[in-house]
Amino acid sequence: MPRTHQFSAGFQYQLAKNSVVDVSYVGNRTLAYSGNVNINLPGWDFAKQCDETSGGRTSVCNALVSNPFQGVAPLLGTNLYSSTTISAFNLNRPFPQFSDITKAGVNLGHLWYNGLQVTFNQRFSHGLILNASYVRSRQIEQWGWMNQYLGIPQRSPYGQDHPNVLKLSAAYDLPFGKGRTFTMGNNRILGLVLGGWQISPSIFVQNGERANLPANAVRLRNSSVKNIDWNQYQVRGWGNCVLNEDANGVVTPMAYSLKSGCSATDFSGYDWLAVQTIPGQQLSPTGAGDLRMKPFFDSNLALSKDFFVGERLRFRFRAEATNVLNHFNILTAKFSTNTNDANFGTVFPASTSSLDAPPRVIQLGLKASW
Repeated sequence: MPRTHQFSAGFQYQLAKNSVVDVSYVGNRTLAYSGNVNINLPGWDFAKQCDETSGGRTSVCNALVSNPFQGVAPLLGTNLYSSTTISAFNLNRPFPQFSDITKAGVNLGHLWYNGLQVTFNQRFSHGLILNASYVRSRQIEQWGWMNQYLGIPQRSPYGQDHPNVLKLSAAYDLPFGKGRTFTMGNNRILGLVLGGWQISPSIFVQNGERANLPANAVRLRNSSVKNIDWNQYQVRGWGNCVLNEDANGVVTPMAYSLKSGCSATDFSGYDWLAVQTIPGQQLSPTGAGDLRMKPFFDSNLALSKDFFVGERLRFRFRAEATNVLNHFNILTAKFSTNTNDANFGTVFPASTSSLDAPPRVIQLGLKASW
């Protein structure tokens, strides 16, 4: 049964007459949430012969053997009915007449969250309020499999983990109009146009999401790019000198690696080794990359004013601008993890959709109450 345990502890301290700081620890443990299991994989005694990380060769699994289902009437209309051969991997499945069989809703997932949350509030005179909050956190997820044959789950930092989050906000009553610093001689027209406005800016900053690592490659050395220039058309996250090990264990450089200047004979400077994997196995946990995508920066601005008509009718005008500084953010795009692609380890910021890199948006609203 899935379950979640949430707990926190903290204290609040008044630093001065109008300022308060709040420090809290927040924890969360989500246990046994839904995961998937492939119930139609061969046993490990056979599969390890195909696992290149255990000294096996995927050619063993890919080998074609005699098809015992050829001509079996219930399989009429399928490849098993007409084909003379079948792969050794499929023949060694518990139910060889089927491919993968996924059992969904299995309570395998776990999530651990620990966070330090600090908030500060300062109230000044003349209608100025400042707020600041900072969160330092760590989130670990266990979901999926590194090796389902051996029951080794995938456990790594959560892919959308943001360890540092800072938010600054303020609200300020502009000092013009009735009852404020500058009354403008109580001029009704000036008061209507300039008086009674409130401005509310905010800034939100956090780490970018973790870059995913390729599931079918072993990192030979740390080639992560330092101080990435996100203003480039094509942004590279790590080196593209990639070796490929085929189903028979033969290692050769990728063609795109040779074109980019990687050595054809000296493999000591290569960054990655791509190997053949088998179903139910991956080499790198999803979201475990030590490289992060572009940091997220968001700025918002709101301007509002109340207009009174008589004693009972009130209108509130509000103008809001999200991403007011029009900062280019990359929300979900990641470096390519396809080792067969010449763009491996890169991302094209200019090619991301507007939903992924939202532009400045301005909204106007008018609300009436009576």
